[in-house]
Amino acid sequence: MNGFFDDPLLLQLVLLQAKATIVLAAACATLLVWRNASAARRACIAQLALFAVLLMPAAWLLLPPWHVTAPADIAAAAIAPAALPASATATSTLPSPAAHAATFISWRAIVVGLWLAGAAVLALRLAAGIARLAALDRAAAPVTDPAWQAALATLRSELALRRPVALKLSNQIASPLSWGWLRPAILIDPHTLANAHPRDVIAHELGHVERRDWLALLLARLATALYWFHPLAWLLARRMFDDSERAVDDRVLAGGEPPSRYAATLLAVCSRAPGMPAVAIASSGSLLRQRIAALLEAGRRRSPVSARQYVAGTLLAACCTAPLAALEPAHDAPLPQGFIAGAGAQAARQLDALGNPHFAALAQALRARDFNRRHAQGVAVPFEGRGAVEPLRLAARDPDATVRQLAAWGFSELRYDDTAATVNGLLHDPALAVRGEAARALGDIGAARQAPALVQALRDPSPLVRRQAAHALGDLRIWATRNALEKAAGDADASVQAEARWALKELDGA
Repeated sequence: MNGFFDDPLLLQLVLLQAKATIVLAAACATLLVWRNASAARRACIAQLALFAVLLMPAAWLLLPPWHVTAPADIAAAAIAPAALPASATATSTLPSPAAHAATFISWRAIVVGLWLAGAAVLALRLAAGIARLAALDRAAAPVTDPAWQAALATLRSELALRRPVALKLSNQIASPLSWGWLRPAILIDPHTLANAHPRDVIAHELGHVERRDWLALLLARLATALYWFHPLAWLLARRMFDDSERAVDDRVLAGGEPPSRYAATLLAVCSRAPGMPAVAIASSGSLLRQRIAALLEAGRRRSPVSARQYVAGTLLAACCTAPLAALEPAHDAPLPQGFIAGAGAQAARQLDALGNPHFAALAQALRARDFNRRHAQGVAVPFEGRGAVEPLRLAARDPDATVRQLAAWGFSELRYDDTAATVNGLLHDPALAVRGEAARALGDIGAARQAPALVQALRDPSPLVRRQAAHALGDLRIWATRNALEKAAGDADASVQAEARWALKELDGA
């Protein structure tokens, strides 16, 4: 499993799932505590949790990282490589770089491939359901029955719905349903048209329109597609759907409909689920029994969620989720200010203890303060191992600029995305060689979240730093940096111009 957690992409995916689990588990615990709350409040809690985890990947990418200090040895020792026996040759004891890269590719192909495949299947299923709804809507005929049209007009006025709502008859559905957001439509089947009370059916479906339940259903489906392997996501989606139906039932009763007649309407139109991303009055099995029992329960809490309460809940969920999304591992903390005498020598001793020939060569270069001695010759051992992270962070605080440059180079060779904040600190080093090496390292690491720092480095006084920053932005291929690269293409230094033009070509080919 070392290869799995040494891959920065897979490690970030694991962290994302852990953060989503915290949100989903907190929502489930809240629902358990508030099991006697109104259905509208319970549905709101489930909705906000699903929306939060749906937006969490975007929040992680867009928000600045929030660093929390933790014991360094936990991060450094999580995947420290075993020491090499002194008598063993590099080629006989450890896999070649090609084999190690194949291990990374294999893990990524399995994990990312399975995740994307499951999400794609569910997303395509959702898209197919929406397409089917649209086809049913186009094929449906307007309901002309005066009683149904009068009920629709009256209830729209009572609910103060400004959006037009179409009422159509479809021979291809088994029970009434509503769908759409900006231009919602209610589809009813011939059996319901002939046997059900118009006001009860339309009041229920307009309740879904008023609550915007169809949009909530789509977002919940997207959340379960993104986290298709997570049982808590499916549990909350089911809870949200069930409680949304009960909340609309409560809304119908609040409008003055007799509970006994409305319960009879539910039984009259009850059929199988629509099998499409739509909200329907019909239920079956235990949910139908629970809904009818709730209708006849006199003391049941039926309070709705006001717009002000929903906004407050959304803000609270955002305030709780945003810091969690921005949370970064402790070893990605920014580099502390100030130099430490002898830091390079201490880092060299720690690197030697790891038993990796590459780290041993880097340790010699640190002692000699010679950037040209950093490479290990004739070895096939991969340059990797989280045990090197803390020694390199220590070396980055040495008073000697060459030692700090070696530290930046070491981070570029490790290519751990979760060390980018440390490298960013070296991007502001007083020595131009260190700043240039740090800029190059951010590109090698693939630290997309550090792109703003690299854009700022395009204005560095040193052409070397500007050139390396332009090259790093070309490696990252982030479209938002195009304007900055276009300006760099007019730099006074020809080498900076050349790198900026190359980076622009990389953006065009991305």
